[in-house]
Amino acid sequence: MPIMVIVYAMNTTLSQVSEPSAIATAARRNTLYFVIYMGIVVSGAVLTYLVWRSGNELQEATRRDADVRIAEATAATTRLQVELSAQQEKTAQAERDLLEIQERLKPRTLSPGQRSQLRAALFAGPKGSFKLWCVTGSEEAQTFALDINNVFAVAGWETNRLVMVAMHSRGLMLMVRGDTPGIPQAVPRIQSAFATIGFDLPITINNDPMIPAGTAILVVGFKPTKP
Repeated sequence: MPIMVIVYAMNTTLSQVSEPSAIATAARRNTLYFVIYMGIVVSGAVLTYLVWRSGNELQEATRRDADVRIAEATAATTRLQVELSAQQEKTAQAERDLLEIQERLKPRTLSPGQRSQLRAALFAGPKGSFKLWCVTGSEEAQTFALDINNVFAVAGWETNRLVMVAMHSRGLMLMVRGDTPGIPQAVPRIQSAFATIGFDLPITINNDPMIPAGTAILVVGFKPTKP
């Protein structure tokens, strides 16, 4: 019995002595875990901030890159539009040049409407006589002169054989002698008749003895270089 009492007393004493050491250990462990936990929390907060900042930097870099690409695309589009506009202008100019060449090569002729309108204008007033001259060396001018002569004949005017002359005139004109008084009566009639179809006939004064005095001469020259 005395031995058991001693052992019990010793256990009680050891227990009392070891209890403060266990509390301290647990307290240290708890403190350590708390520090670790706070470190993790702080680290998480730092990492969250870093991720947020890097995300913003990525967005800003993406925006700048997009702005650069948009600016490049806009510049390229503008350049293409300028090139396209220039090409369209060249094409339009080429088409105008082609039409001008075709117009120069196309022989002159009176359209059915012009022929009918000219005939009506010549038929409406007093008839007169005139001579029709045509430059030599131009089949186109000769054909056009015969077309005009036919309209005068149908309108009741006195016509004569087409006279071929060596001249270098272009277009249509009226020629009269300048050394005789007055202008032949047929001149204003022919002028006004041709004006109804858009032809302006200038009057040329010529004192060549070959020109009959008091006679209106309608000259058909080479085709004008410009319409």
